[in-house]
Amino acid sequence: MKITAIGVCLTFYLSIDGFGQGLPTLPSGVLNLTNWKITLPVNTSHPGNPDEILQPELAGFQSPAFFRVNTEGNGVVFTAPCGGATTGGSSYPRSELREMANNGTEQASWSTDSGTNTMEITQAITHLPVAKPHVVAGQIHGSDDDILTCRLEGRELFFDRNGDRGPLLTENYEPGDVFTIKFIARNGGIECYYNGQFIFTHQVSASGCYFKAGCYPQSNPDRGDAPTAYGEVVIFSLTLNAPSGPQADLAAFSIGPSEVPARSNFNYTVAVTNFGPAAAADVIVSDILPEDVGFVSASEGGQVAGEAVVWPTIPTLSSGEGRSYAVTVTAPASGTITNRAVATSSTPDTNSANNSGASPGSQTITTISSSQQLSVLPGVIVLNPQTGRFEQTVIITNPGPGTVDAVRLYVQGLRSGVHFQNASGTNAGRAYAQYSLPLLPGATVTFVLKFYVPDRGTFSDTLQAEAASPEPARPVVGGLAVSRVFLLSAILGEPRVVVEFATIPGRSYTVIYRDPGSPHWLAAMPPIIASATVTQWFDDGPPETTSRPGPIGSRDYRVLAGLPPP
Repeated sequence: MKITAIGVCLTFYLSIDGFGQGLPTLPSGVLNLTNWKITLPVNTSHPGNPDEILQPELAGFQSPAFFRVNTEGNGVVFTAPCGGATTGGSSYPRSELREMANNGTEQASWSTDSGTNTMEITQAITHLPVAKPHVVAGQIHGSDDDILTCRLEGRELFFDRNGDRGPLLTENYEPGDVFTIKFIARNGGIECYYNGQFIFTHQVSASGCYFKAGCYPQSNPDRGDAPTAYGEVVIFSLTLNAPSGPQADLAAFSIGPSEVPARSNFNYTVAVTNFGPAAAADVIVSDILPEDVGFVSASEGGQVAGEAVVWPTIPTLSSGEGRSYAVTVTAPASGTITNRAVATSSTPDTNSANNSGASPGSQTITTISSSQQLSVLPGVIVLNPQTGRFEQTVIITNPGPGTVDAVRLYVQGLRSGVHFQNASGTNAGRAYAQYSLPLLPGATVTFVLKFYVPDRGTFSDTLQAEAASPEPARPVVGGLAVSRVFLLSAILGEPRVVVEFATIPGRSYTVIYRDPGSPHWLAAMPPIIASATVTQWFDDGPPETTSRPGPIGSRDYRVLAGLPPP
C-alpha cells in the first residue's frame, strides 16, 4: 500500500474539510490515545512549552496543521515544519505522541530490566525536509536521551541506537511506503521487528523509559532548511502494551437538540454505559464543549476544566451499569457546533472508538438558527508576487434590518495543499475569518483572505458568512519599533499599507497596532513565521486587524518577538 504526501503545513491552526460521511474526524477515532499526550511544533498560550495536549482534551482534539485524520479516514497525519517550536532538550520540532499511564494522567516510566513493554506502529513517512531529509518515526526514550529510534535518512530506513547506526531495514524507501515496526522491551534488552520479521535485540539496561510515536524531523533552518520545509508521518495503527486480563467496553453518549435559537440556553445530556464484560475502574466522564458556547451549569458536581466539563471519578462501573449527567450552555450567535462526550477508565477498553468522542453516538451537532442573513461578494483569487501568497478580497454586506454584532466568514472547499493562512480560528472543523465589530444595516466589511499554495496551482473555495459573537482583540504591551511603514500601490490596484521590520528566519513574530485615541495596543493575528532577515507585513484590515488602516501615520505599529501573552 502507498499513499501520497499532503502539502506544506505552516505553524497556524488551519482546517481541511471534505471527510467522507461516516469516517472518523478525530485522531482518537482512528488511534487509541488513552495513554498518550502529544507535543506540537507551536508555542501558544496553551499549556506546555511548546504546546502539549493531554487527556481528556486529547480525546476531542485535532490540529489540521499538525495532527489530523487523513482524507481516507484510516490514518492520523503528524506534520512538523522545520521552523516550528522545539522542546527544551532539542533543536528540532516535533508533532509526536509521548507515552502516558493511568488514562493519560501520569507520565509513563519503566525499565528494560523489569516487566514487558511493547509498542507496534503501522505507518508511512510521506514527506522529508529538503536540505537535511531526516525524520524519526517511532522511538524509545530514556530518562535523559533517546535509546532507540526508527529513522529515515533520504531513502535509507534503519534502527538507530542513540547515534550508533543499527541494522538497515531498506535502502530504497519511497515516501508513502507503509511499514510496521515493533519494539518489545524486556530482560535487559529491546527486541526490534520490521514488517513482522525479527531484526535484532539491542541489549541495554535503562530506566525512566517511555515510547514515542509520530513525526520528529531532524532538521531546522540552521541546517539549511526553510522554516516551511517539513516532515510528515501517517500512522494507521498504534498498539501500546496489548492488554491481558479483565477488559471493559465503555461507551459515551451525547444527546441534545439539532437546532436552537441564537444566544438561547439549552441542555446536553451526557451518558456513559459499560458494556463489559468486566467492571470498569476509575471512570472519568467529560464533555468537550463546542468552542463558542457559554457554560451555565452542570449536574452531579460537574466542573469546567479548560474546554471540558469533568465529573467526579466513578470508582467502579459494573458491566451493564450506566450514569447520565446534564449540562446547560448558552448558544452562540450563529454557526454549527459539535458537542463530544468522552469516558475513560483505568481498566483496558476493548473498543476505544465509542468512548473517545469520535463516534457519531458520542457527538451532538447543533445548528444555531438566526434570521439575520448576510450577502457575500467574493473576488478573484490572485497571486501577490510581493509575498508569494494568493489573496482574495471578499465583501460582506448586512442587508438588514438589524445590526450584526460580528461577522464570521467560513472558508471551505479548498483542495489538498492549499492552506488558509490568516484564519482567525476553526469551529466544528471549519476554518473562518472573523470581523468583531458591529455591522450596521446596509453596511459592508471587506476581508482580504490569504492562502499559502506551495505548488502555485489554481484553486477555488466555498464561502459562507454568518452573524457571530464578537471575539475581542487582545490588548498587549511592549514590542519593538518597526523599520518603516509605507504605501505600496503596485499590487491589486489600490494602495496598501506595508509594515517592514527586521527578523530572524524561523522565529515567530506578532505585529501589534494602535489606532488614534486608543490607549491600548492590539495584536494582529495570526502571528508570522519569518523566512528572511526582513519581513514585510500587509495591513489589509479584517481578519488580521479590527479595521482597515487610515492614512500613513494614523495607525501606530510595533512588533513582538514570539506570540502575544495570553
